[in-house]
Amino acid sequence: MAALVGVGFTALLYQVILTRELIVSFVGNELIIGIILLAWLLLVAAGSAAGARLPDRRVTVATLAGTELALAPLMAGGLVLARLAGEQGDFPGEIASPTTALVLTAASLAPACLVLGAQFALGCKLLERAAPRAAGRVYVLEATGAVASGVLFHFVIADHLSSVVAVAALVAGNCALAAWLSAGGRSRVTPAAACALGAIFLVPVGWPGLAHRVDGALIRVRSRRDVVAWTNTRYGLWTIGRAAGQLACAHDGVPLFTDSPEPGAEIVHIGLAAHPEPRRMLLIGGGPPAIREALKHPVERLDYAELDREGIRFIARHVPEELARPLRDPRVHLRFTDGRALVKASRRAWDVIVTDLPDPTTAVINRYYTRGFFTEAARALRPGGVLLTGLSSPRATLTGERRLLVGGVWRALSRALPSQAVLPVQESLQFLATLGPPVDVAGLPPRLGERDLDTLFVTPYTLEAELNPLALAIAGEAVEGAAADAPENTDFRPIAYHLQMRLWWRQFAPREELGWLDAVTARSVRQATWIAVALALIAALVAGRRRGFAPVATGLAIALIGLLEMGVQLAVLFAFQTIAGYLYHQIGLLMTLNMLGLAVGAWLAGRLPGRRSGAILAGICALFALVCAGMPWLMRAAAAAPPFATALLGGAALLASLLTGAAFPAGVALSGGAQSRAGARLYALDLVGGALGAAAVSIVLVPLTGLDVTAGALAVLAVAALALLVPAALRARS
Repeated sequence: MAALVGVGFTALLYQVILTRELIVSFVGNELIIGIILLAWLLLVAAGSAAGARLPDRRVTVATLAGTELALAPLMAGGLVLARLAGEQGDFPGEIASPTTALVLTAASLAPACLVLGAQFALGCKLLERAAPRAAGRVYVLEATGAVASGVLFHFVIADHLSSVVAVAALVAGNCALAAWLSAGGRSRVTPAAACALGAIFLVPVGWPGLAHRVDGALIRVRSRRDVVAWTNTRYGLWTIGRAAGQLACAHDGVPLFTDSPEPGAEIVHIGLAAHPEPRRMLLIGGGPPAIREALKHPVERLDYAELDREGIRFIARHVPEELARPLRDPRVHLRFTDGRALVKASRRAWDVIVTDLPDPTTAVINRYYTRGFFTEAARALRPGGVLLTGLSSPRATLTGERRLLVGGVWRALSRALPSQAVLPVQESLQFLATLGPPVDVAGLPPRLGERDLDTLFVTPYTLEAELNPLALAIAGEAVEGAAADAPENTDFRPIAYHLQMRLWWRQFAPREELGWLDAVTARSVRQATWIAVALALIAALVAGRRRGFAPVATGLAIALIGLLEMGVQLAVLFAFQTIAGYLYHQIGLLMTLNMLGLAVGAWLAGRLPGRRSGAILAGICALFALVCAGMPWLMRAAAAAPPFATALLGGAALLASLLTGAAFPAGVALSGGAQSRAGARLYALDLVGGALGAAAVSIVLVPLTGLDVTAGALAVLAVAALALLVPAALRARS
């Protein structure tokens, strides 16, 4: 039993560590979470199915000890492969296509995941010999170990240990478990090998200098630059690298700024020149270069929003003095909070708000291109205040995904602020919006000249040339035309985030790889879900009277419940990131809540009479339908009350996992037959369903159709699962 707790402990801790590593390797893109879960669940399911086929007579404690020993080097290799996964593509910050990301992720996870899946099946077989209803008990024991590792990660590992040290300690622990399991056996080889391997991996744990060098070597392999400094904080990985004679700062692989003069840093001059007396300013993004440029104006107070205090300290230590000096300027007030939360809590606080951010390549960045943010910014502006935001784009022609992307952001901005202007500047479209009368664009160059600023790229002469009447008319007409056809970019339908990813994919992925995305719309999703319900009803009516229908219906229902649970979990992750602005540190906590619900649900259901298993499963499906139908309301309530967001969203995740945990032992009891075989089969089906849910919700449903349609589709699938189970439940009762 202790070994099974160790299996769960290892699985969750390793999953969280690898998830964080792969997020960084794929430039902070949250899409990778869905792909990680897809690969993880399918691989563990394959391992469980393979373990279930092993003859019972060959399954011993020594077999489990052997898998523990084999798992140790495989986990270390998986960490190295996860770091190497970032070394793909030709450009820093390039977003991998779905196929590339899936292949590289699966290669990193496969060695360890297959063994972890097999261990569940082995545990079922071993425990069945000593106790009845073994599958449910294995489920509880594994989830209990996962809860313990999640708590340890959230409160200790995330803030104090690097991934290298954490994995080395985990490997050493698995070696110790292997030695303990095999100590009473006939073979002396396994305990000796386990002790020797564990001692090797304890070296970096006890020698921080060695672990730091190994960590640095792996980071350099992943980076496109010669990394000269790095630090891991609770909010991600910060790196400063050198390339082509300049220093470049990146966060989770996303390039932020360099120490060389850049046109992007001088974009702030447009927003400040649009206001006659910019006394108070909020800057979100841009880093020290943008702060330095903004201070050239008559600004009395500049608020700079940055969530990560340790990240700012890291930058101040490692950038040249010319960039570090603005951070110490008395006019600069560093606000260590989420920029979106700061804007939402402020009323009439600033004359100018500038968001100097990359294009919405991640869900975190997309939060600053939605109608919700623009509405909050409008309330935070003083009378006559100005908001400046922008997207990289050709000046005149907008086609394909870029047209929809620009149009969706422009629609969101137009709904929030009454006066807007499109400025084609430096291969970008800058959106200038105000609460009062429209800004006199023709007056920007003279005002910039009156302030006599020392600038290189945004000067009175370049602005006058770029903002000529013809260029303004062409850009404005192109953007207005795009907005007429594009869906609005909102917090809970992040279409701009999805379109920005597709822009990258179109450049580097084969055309046929992405063609299926064009067929996915809200209408097609609704049609597909209703077709699924119809098929489930037909299957229930036709096969409900047959004796062999119960195991088939139970298996399909468990797969659908796994899909529903993963759909709810990913919707919660997405909503939490949209509201709070960070996920890197909270991954462990949210996964711990998930495993806690699974453990408690399985334990409670395991204490109920087996003859009521059909009714329990049917009730679980009905409750899932209610949970999914209520998700949009819950997420909007969490967005309206950010201090309670963790409790509300965490409660939904906990309830979904509790229902899923309760479904597993009930499904095993309803299937009949050998507990070990039924448990391993249903465990694999649960994981397959979860994998399909992870892929569908994260890659397609939420970005393309929004949370409302996604929640509705999940609710309908819960009804389909209920329809499958009713005949089986009635037969079991009779």
